Amino acid sequence: DLSVPLSFRQYRILDRVDREITSMTELAAFARRQLPTISKSVDSLVRQGLLARRPSPTDRRVASLELTPAGRKVLREARKALASLAAWAGEHLELEVKPRVVVEAADALYEAAEGRLRAETANGGRSS
Repeated sequence: DLSVPLSFRQYRILDRVDREITSMTELAAFARRQLPTISKSVDSLVRQGLLARRPSPTDRRVASLELTPAGRKVLREARKALASLAAWAGEHLELEVKPRVVVEAADALYEAAEGRLRAETANGGRSS
């Protein structure tokens, strides 16, 4: 169990900030999301004390994101939970699966589902 519940999107934001993708613009581009969408998720993570905004030393209008100690803790917990899920899936599917492969597959499924939902919304709820 995680000490703070996370959506997969929130997990991905924390993971990307940990991998030094620290600006809102970079996060939005990397996730192929609109800036307001990423901003809402980041705002929630800041309110929960998992992320902090720091002013850029070169441009005060720009903030960079960083994990707080609580954010680092939750990210470690989430990575451990995903590794456990991968081990469980490997055992139950009788496959030798590395945890990173399960995480990458979950990431790809998330992207595909989000794309499908956006397309259906754009088409008035009809599949294309």
